[in-house]
Amino acid sequence: MRAAAPLLAALLGLAGCATLPPLPGAPAAGDLVAHAHGALAFAGYDVSARSGEWSDGTAEVAVDATRDTGRAEFTFTWRGASWAVWFTQFAGNATWQEGGVRAGFDERGSTGQGDAQLPKLHAVHAGWGWAEVRSNGTLLTDPTTGNATFWAHYVAADPGPRNATSHRLQNGHGGSYTPGRPEDVAYAGEPQVLLDVASARALPQDGRVAITFTVTEPVVNSTTPLLVEAGDGDMAWNFTVVRPPMTVPTAKLDFVLRDPQGSVLDTWAYDPTVALANASMPRHMVRVPAPLALGNYTAQTTGYGAGMEYQVIGTVRYPDAFFVHVEYGNTTLR
Repeated sequence: MRAAAPLLAALLGLAGCATLPPLPGAPAAGDLVAHAHGALAFAGYDVSARSGEWSDGTAEVAVDATRDTGRAEFTFTWRGASWAVWFTQFAGNATWQEGGVRAGFDERGSTGQGDAQLPKLHAVHAGWGWAEVRSNGTLLTDPTTGNATFWAHYVAADPGPRNATSHRLQNGHGGSYTPGRPEDVAYAGEPQVLLDVASARALPQDGRVAITFTVTEPVVNSTTPLLVEAGDGDMAWNFTVVRPPMTVPTAKLDFVLRDPQGSVLDTWAYDPTVALANASMPRHMVRVPAPLALGNYTAQTTGYGAGMEYQVIGTVRYPDAFFVHVEYGNTTLR
């Protein structure tokens, strides 16, 4: 067991934060326990932490990995509302999830256990399954399935992946983590509890892609696909140059967004000379309104400029659907 120094600074007070019933009595001697407070909630995985909402939310976990039972309860603020999540059933679909609660293993990153949207984490313990979700005290129903439970996953990680000073999700070399390089050494931060909650049409593998590219060769040519369902979803793409190139006078970067049929929906050109003269962080956003076509929408970037680092994020949101990723600091694990 190790207590972390505070990870999250300048927390916003939540006088009206939703509350949960306390864990019944003290955890059993053999239980796996996590206690954390100070929450940072994102609409999906955010490398830079620019979209995070801070709160004094809490994570309280006491589970038994041998029986896949226990309690896991979380509070946080997101989109201006107080949220409360508690697991009603632990259940793992994959063999490596060992029935729903597992202790002492690695996941995410290059492990092949979970997606690579986050770097490799050492899980002191973790759980998967179904959870009830309340927003401002109201029990939510999944708009797609009609069920009163949502897919959820927590992991009590030591070390945690987010930098306590910059709040970036970074690799062990000081750069931003990118799912395009899941084999990178993970940043070793203080222990954290991480929570994912999603409605049926907003699971991260279906509704979001976020990749950070670092140009190490003179020429870059990258394609970022986002597979979507046909229908009433709303799509947004964000392109951000995180770090300018070392060879500014000759660098360039072009961004092209295409629909599943290959038609061009949007273009944007990055001129580092103009951006540096304006002392601005170059950004471009495009929205693709409903109706969407079935298939892969692709963002393609071409150009050159060694040392340049940029992030491409594509998101699809369906009416009333959500995916929220929450990270807690001030963590004690057992």
